[in-house]
Amino acid sequence: MKKTIKICLIAIVTFVAFTLNVSAQQEKTEKVTFKVSAQCGMCKDRIESTLKAIKGVTKAVVNLDNKSVAITYYASKVTPLALKQSIARVGHDADDIKADPKAYNALPACCKK
Repeated sequence: MKKTIKICLIAIVTFVAFTLNVSAQQEKTEKVTFKVSAQCGMCKDRIESTLKAIKGVTKAVVNLDNKSVAITYYASKVTPLALKQSIARVGHDADDIKADPKAYNALPACCKK
């Protein structure tokens, strides 16, 4: 009897773990690109590290040539607006969201427009 209960419990736990793993794999990532006010390598590092610290962001790459950031993220965890607001909070414009003035003023001179 105890052996049968153990086998049933193992089967249930295995099934639940498999089901959770399959549903996690089915979640798709989204991609979005914003214009940002990045000027130099320090801006690039600041924006990328800020975005990568956000739960749901899997990749963030700033392109200094065209002043943009490409972000891969899980839409169930974070929104594009929240991503823009995070960039603005560290002192950089993100599309139509302007940089927080206090954060912008604290940036090094090379990071200011």
